[in-house]
Amino acid sequence: MVRLIRPLRTLLLLAALAVGTARAASPDPEKLLLYNLLDLDQRSLFEPDRHSPLAEMKAWSELYAGLRERAFADASEDRRALKSFLFAGWIARVKGHFATVEAFNTDFMRLFEARPDDTLRVLADEDFMLTDMCGYLAKFFFFENGDPGRRAPWVEKHRARMESVLGPQRSSLCLEAFWRVTE
Repeated sequence: MVRLIRPLRTLLLLAALAVGTARAASPDPEKLLLYNLLDLDQRSLFEPDRHSPLAEMKAWSELYAGLRERAFADASEDRRALKSFLFAGWIARVKGHFATVEAFNTDFMRLFEARPDDTLRVLADEDFMLTDMCGYLAKFFFFENGDPGRRAPWVEKHRARMESVLGPQRSSLCLEAFWRVTE
């Protein structure tokens, strides 16, 4: 039940932000996340003469790049930019946005290595993303020039931190998801 409450809470927050949609050249980031998650028609997010499938793809790409950069620099107490970036990666996986999934495979590992404690705190707070994000971390070792043989040393390097921040149960779930990835 708790696994459903957190995504619903996030969804309701985004829905509240989407009320009163105004048309713009560049869609509001939270609305674009929400519309992608819910498979809503995005035309209302654009000025009528600026909407096209290409404009939607460009807006998503710009949103992703902006969220990625803000996640690396996020100094906020609630880690909002970091949460939003992870949420975009989660949406990409559950909605099959394969280009974003591929970019996220590398970007998320870079972010984790740069900010492991903050990233793990977000996963502890928003645990509906936990297993997907741990799977992303594992996929890094199979993606492009990845080396699956480096997974075990990586886990040993981060195991104590994961257990400290996530706690034993969530850490165990994360590592189970991590080791399930085999390609």
